[in-house]
Amino acid sequence: QVVVCPPFGGGGRAKQRCRARKMPSLRASLRPLRASLLPLPPPLLLPGLGAATWPRHAATFSSSSSAYAAAAAARGTEGRSLFDRLPASVRVVDVSPRDGLQNEKMMVDTKTKLALIAKLRAAGVSSIEAAAFVSPKAVPQMADARAVLEGAFSAEADDSGSEAARFAALVPNLRGLELAAAAGVREATILAAATETMSRRNTNCSLQDSLDRACAVISAANTRGIRTRGAIVVSMVCPYEGDVPEANLVRIAERLYSEGCDELLICDTIGKATPAKTRRVLEAVRAAGIPTSALALHLHDTYGQALANMLVGLQEGVATVDAAAGGLGGCPFAGPSASGNLATEDLVYMLDGLGVHSGIDVQKLAETGAWICGVLGRPSGSRAGAALVAASTSTTHVVPAGAAMQAPPSLRSRWGTPTDGGGVRSGPLVGIRVVELGNFIAGPFCATSLGYYGADVIKVETLGKGDPIRYWRSLCADGQSAWSRSLLRNKRSITVNLKHPDGLAVVRKLVEGADVVVENFRPGVLEKFGLGPDDVRASNPGLIYARISGYGQTGPYRSRPGFASATEGEGGFRFVNGFAGQAPVRPNLSLGDSLAGMQAAFGVVMALYNRTKTGKGQVVDMALYEAVFNMMEGVIPDYSSLGHIRQPSGTTVSGIVPTNTHVCKDGKYVIIGANSDQIFVRVMKIMGREDMATDPRFADNAGRVEHQETIYKVIDDWCASLTLAEALDKLSEASCPAGPIYDAADMLQDPHFNARGLFEDIETPTGLKFKIPAMVPKLSETPGKTEWCGPQVGAHNMQVLGEYLGYSSDEIQRLRQEGAVGSEDVGR
Repeated sequence: QVVVCPPFGGGGRAKQRCRARKMPSLRASLRPLRASLLPLPPPLLLPGLGAATWPRHAATFSSSSSAYAAAAAARGTEGRSLFDRLPASVRVVDVSPRDGLQNEKMMVDTKTKLALIAKLRAAGVSSIEAAAFVSPKAVPQMADARAVLEGAFSAEADDSGSEAARFAALVPNLRGLELAAAAGVREATILAAATETMSRRNTNCSLQDSLDRACAVISAANTRGIRTRGAIVVSMVCPYEGDVPEANLVRIAERLYSEGCDELLICDTIGKATPAKTRRVLEAVRAAGIPTSALALHLHDTYGQALANMLVGLQEGVATVDAAAGGLGGCPFAGPSASGNLATEDLVYMLDGLGVHSGIDVQKLAETGAWICGVLGRPSGSRAGAALVAASTSTTHVVPAGAAMQAPPSLRSRWGTPTDGGGVRSGPLVGIRVVELGNFIAGPFCATSLGYYGADVIKVETLGKGDPIRYWRSLCADGQSAWSRSLLRNKRSITVNLKHPDGLAVVRKLVEGADVVVENFRPGVLEKFGLGPDDVRASNPGLIYARISGYGQTGPYRSRPGFASATEGEGGFRFVNGFAGQAPVRPNLSLGDSLAGMQAAFGVVMALYNRTKTGKGQVVDMALYEAVFNMMEGVIPDYSSLGHIRQPSGTTVSGIVPTNTHVCKDGKYVIIGANSDQIFVRVMKIMGREDMATDPRFADNAGRVEHQETIYKVIDDWCASLTLAEALDKLSEASCPAGPIYDAADMLQDPHFNARGLFEDIETPTGLKFKIPAMVPKLSETPGKTEWCGPQVGAHNMQVLGEYLGYSSDEIQRLRQEGAVGSEDVGR
């Protein structure tokens, strides 16, 4: 039993002619005949009838139907592989400019969207869902829909050498259709839902009203000669109602198809469907008289099933599929259950492997996915795309700062920053974007800690010389401090004048698109510029705002200026550091700053983890004096419970004996920590004092504290009789914690430091080569690394303004001339 007929869904005009003559549609005429036939899934198409995109054998065999098996045997298709039934070619609709971007919290400007469309076209993508004519208030990302489409059509008119593109737009209602038609759209996506709850969430009306509205749009589109795609969201699983019965979907699909919808999109909106569910849905829709040629699949990949589900669809004869470059996307009304779309790169890679033609260059597509994900500051959602981009690079080394300007788009991650040799960045924080606002140590050290482990950091500096840390302490031949090359590593520098309104607008755009802001101004300063947490919460509710100051954002001291030199005293550290009866001693480090930066970074990571559960950002309030206070061990409990105030103790630690610094015969110092009962006994024995090892007065710490002068005299005398090396050898025999006191030269020469990889070689943009310290902790699976050293001031102005924020060359030039942003310095 074979039915030979022209393909369905051939266009709205044919159906209009049938309606104008009050003739029943071909579909309606064939339904009685179809009902009398064997329950074959799709009709068998014969060669030469315009069915090149159909599978060679589209039937799904049923072992439970002997009649069906006999018919298959008669046709010679029995036992054919599932892969024999794949389409010869597939129409791939890339939805990244619309569905991919609509849920992004970072506002993407029109030029960037057009650049994305241009890159997709260059990769051979001929069908693109470019925009949505929806309420700008509900989906602000789509407010420039008309400009995007007009720009796309204009670019297409200028490019006569490639296959004509088909640009679609989503239209939720008649007003949206009017706007789309005015923009030149010839294909429209209309929304419907398969469940009542989703309909109310997605379209703010009942399922029936939503369906009626969709049908009205389809009718109006047919009148205008606009091809329609009916997207049935949550076709398989609903985030609110669970598994969707096939009957529900069929009812919606039948209504849309009967009203003249050209193509029905079966949408797995939350990515929870399985291959078995996908097959059941397609079989149910076909059984209702809707041919496979009128079906398309739009799948999300939340549970990693999208490719498997898509393969089932291909085996069932579906030859039109949606996907998004970089795996971007997510329905804003489906809740956190909806993650990215199936990545177009993964889809095309699979199609190429199956020998199914798509007309798309997968390498160029992978580069496009990496580029747009870089713009958005997120890792690519395509495993094939990431692998293809990574495979296109071959060298691994720390590149000089400033090389970012020469790195091609295919070798850039997230915001286009160069990585080791241009590959994909690594580390646990890849995908996190950080804007650093601040100077000196605490804020920059926090951001450096995040950047070392993969976060992408843009450092905003003042015009001219930038962060003063560049000129502190020892300066190299290029006039900048070696320290700054370490502290500013893995960052991109942009110079902006916050007092200029256009400069302020630049920073605001950066902040609105960030995951994290790190700042160390005095409380209230950024609020004066409209950049405080409350100022940006509405536009970026997931933002983590790390605020580092001397005394915190609240309290009577909040407005005080605060450097580590002062706050280390109030935090309690300076009091216990030094010798009794002498002035408190400051270590030759800004310890309070580094502690605050480290603890602020820890707070950021905790806030990011909490955001994965709540979707909300928060403020990380870190005060320098509190960072020191946090390290004060038992100082407060000792005083509040016993009234004991810990005093400075020179080279020892109060209440713990023996732990001290001793001078050896060669004038070098050794630190000995023999303060456990067992270690003390062993140390006394190697020092030749068996009597003290067994003396009950020294059997516990309390006794040793009482007689510490006697104990320290013995240890001092023993160390004075030996060189440092000799003393360390004997203490090692006793398994006693002990060690020398190192300066920088000692550390660089130590074999253990080197074996642990604690130094990294860099080359500055000015050609200087030296070592900087690696950062810790060391992670076994996702280690951090220095990917480039601290750049020149403003080295990435053009890159950040142009590639990330979308300013044109003319606009950047104007900003420079008006003093809103600085010029670039890429070094030699």
